[in-house]
Amino acid sequence: MTPLISFIIPAYNIPEPLLLRSVDSIRTLSLSTHERQIIIVDDGSDSPVSNLWADDPTVVLLRQANAGLSAARNAALAIASATYVQLLDADDQLIGTYYDRCISILRQEQPDILKFDYTDDQSPAKQAIHHETFESGAHFMIHNNLQPGACAYIFRRSTADGLTFTEGIYHEDEEFTPLLFLRAGKTIITNAPAYFYDSRPGSITQYVDPDKLRKRLADFYGVILRLKNHLLTLKKENGKSLSVRALQRRIDQAAMDYIINVMRLNRQAYPNLTPLARYKHLHQALNTAIIQMQADQLFPLPPASYTSNYSRFRRIANSSLLRKILCIKKL
Repeated sequence: MTPLISFIIPAYNIPEPLLLRSVDSIRTLSLSTHERQIIIVDDGSDSPVSNLWADDPTVVLLRQANAGLSAARNAALAIASATYVQLLDADDQLIGTYYDRCISILRQEQPDILKFDYTDDQSPAKQAIHHETFESGAHFMIHNNLQPGACAYIFRRSTADGLTFTEGIYHEDEEFTPLLFLRAGKTIITNAPAYFYDSRPGSITQYVDPDKLRKRLADFYGVILRLKNHLLTLKKENGKSLSVRALQRRIDQAAMDYIINVMRLNRQAYPNLTPLARYKHLHQALNTAIIQMQADQLFPLPPASYTSNYSRFRRIANSSLLRKILCIKKL
């Protein structure tokens, strides 16, 4: 019998209690044993992950030389056998009460994608769960900002067939998720706080090392350029398609986020500069980014009324005078 959901957990030097917690949050869901597949990928940990689930046929443990999060996810996607896929970071966990509600919706509606919310509360307050259905992923993207984190979605495995995470980069979700949405038909968005995100110190988003921060920015910008190339291909095929409009919005949003990240990450990388030195550094970093974006036709930000935040930030970012405020104001 085909399992309902394949759960994919990459693990690299993760404390064993956290990994156990993550797996246990899956095993205690309402799914029967034949409805789940749990794939743990040991991505070359210094101390190999123990095969604590050797007697559980629903748990598959893969081992590979260290190749990064994307490679681990891709290896698991290649052997996933369930109808749907759920990605899960090894230090996070699913919140059973709300995830089981998502499973119920999944069974009844059978969408290509179902979205839920992240939470940093392991025991979120009880709330009424509602959901909204969209004809396609592109229909959702046209009218809404996209949450790029891939762990926030249960997606049909066949919808992602042939789609992989770009290896060796940060921000791989920023590329994977919009391309997945462009492929999706029926899409359901819920407000269920079903995923506990552990933002412990030392996680991938907590570092302040300048070299890693520069790579993070470079990788994010590379993702935007690849999405832009995909957009150009779509325009050649059908310049007025929903997918073109949907991806254009996502690229514009990502371009705005990139400018914001240039400010935020450079502040994180150089926290001890004097106010004047910080201003000069941020102003130079921002100007360098703007020049590159202009060369790649990603700037100025286009006049679109996506959200009030986008409209407001666009007016600031497109003004050389107001951009100087960004170098002073903490974002």
